[in-house]
Amino acid sequence: MPSLRAKRGNPENIDAIITKDQEEPVDEKQSRNISIYCCQQHSGAKLKEIGKHFGISDAAVSQVIRRLVLKCEKAQELK
Repeated sequence: MPSLRAKRGNPENIDAIITKDQEEPVDEKQSRNISIYCCQQHSGAKLKEIGKHFGISDAAVSQVIRRLVLKCEKAQELK
């Protein structure tokens, strides 16, 4: 997966994802959580890098993602 390795850790990708996620009309906390999830899925950045960008630990990034996935399973509008 050379294309993913090339993107790994690129803050521009994280910033682009966050900007795109903030266009959707949702509350601030939910928007942040969705941005964290999308960064993990699409930026190729490590959890530690994502956490540093958002000011949280890598474990917190993992928890946010886990909780958002569980919430999406229950709430149709988030899917």
